Amino acid sequence: MSYINLISKPNYSIIELKRGRANPINQEMVDELSKAINLLEDDDSVKGIIITGQPDFFSVGLDIIELFEYDEIQIKKFFKDFGRLFIELNSFTKIHISAINGYAPAGGTLLAIPSDYRIMADDKKFKIGLNEVSVGVPPSQRMIDSYSFVLGDAISSKLTLQGSLLSPIEALKYGLVDQLSEKDLVITNAEKKMDEMLKGDFNIYKFAKKKLRSNLLSKLNYNDENELNEILKIWWEPSSRYRIKNLITKLKK
Repeated sequence: MSYINLISKPNYSIIELKRGRANPINQEMVDELSKAINLLEDDDSVKGIIITGQPDFFSVGLDIIELFEYDEIQIKKFFKDFGRLFIELNSFTKIHISAINGYAPAGGTLLAIPSDYRIMADDKKFKIGLNEVSVGVPPSQRMIDSYSFVLGDAISSKLTLQGSLLSPIEALKYGLVDQLSEKDLVITNAEKKMDEMLKGDFNIYKFAKKKLRSNLLSKLNYNDENELNEILKIWWEPSSRYRIKNLITKLKK
């Protein structure tokens, strides 16, 4: 695989995102992540995964620069496939830890929130949160439901509408992350947490996780064709294109 690296450990695997320094999410990265998640779900020797990124960057989110150039067929496929990947991450039945070793806004947050435990580098320059509203990308119902599952409806609503990005200490306060760590020890502490969680009864863990997520998964598994068309309509509106183009100019600088 070109954009992710699978590292095998006793009883678990580490999925390292490696699409450049910042790990922007494009179609190929979605395809590779989906393939890896399904492969590890079906592997009985694997009892858990840790998803991590590059130093200072878990993932900056969707590759807006590349996605802006997608045609109508390409962007529809991307949003559909990214939605499917999001369901696969939320449906993963085994132990799932995110080692957030840097920036994780927007799509980076979406890669992290399906996990059972999130450890983030304790550096105030790093940010995490769903800032789609401020960026100009319409959030899907799946994003909103999953964010509410982690934060609660009131906090999720406020932060989403404000397009808020949180510092690590703020994310810990709201429950978006579960633990802070020195930057260089994020993956080490994630592996320690994995070892700790593996000491329990694995079958009971899977059973409890299935019950705890049943309501969320019933919400996520809907036919998204109508919503997808709504999102695409907004995506192609001149005002949205203008806003995204200005964002791209800033990103390139």
